[in-house]
Amino acid sequence: MGEESDTFVPSRFKEERERLKANQSEVADWCAVAVKTVRRWEQGTPIPSDKLAVLASHGADVQYILTGKRAAPGRPVAVDHQLLTLVIEAVEEGLEEAELEMAPAKKAELVVALYDLYADTGKEVDKAKVLRLIRTAA
Repeated sequence: MGEESDTFVPSRFKEERERLKANQSEVADWCAVAVKTVRRWEQGTPIPSDKLAVLASHGADVQYILTGKRAAPGRPVAVDHQLLTLVIEAVEEGLEEAELEMAPAKKAELVVALYDLYADTGKEVDKAKVLRLIRTAA
């Protein structure tokens, strides 16, 4: 997989949109963007992490969009939008503070793992701990 699989994000995004039976205009409304922005996402422009969180709240399997792997069976695709946003922000800020870059697929795996951790424990997202984890893993 790795970097090469990132080229499939646009087609998987379109596939998820179609699975949800949503047209580009509906997705644009959900994400508060222009229809041409959604078209660009389907052509390869990176999808901002906050918009991925919005898509997840509408039932999109963001793990699939980013990695090509469906969410685990039995695991609900709908997520806590606020928690996912906090996890994504913590990861983005942690990577920026640590001056590190991460391939989208790896970043997605990290976000999913942290989301699961915080969703399972019910604890608040601790950005300092996320930063420490990122630095340790780097």
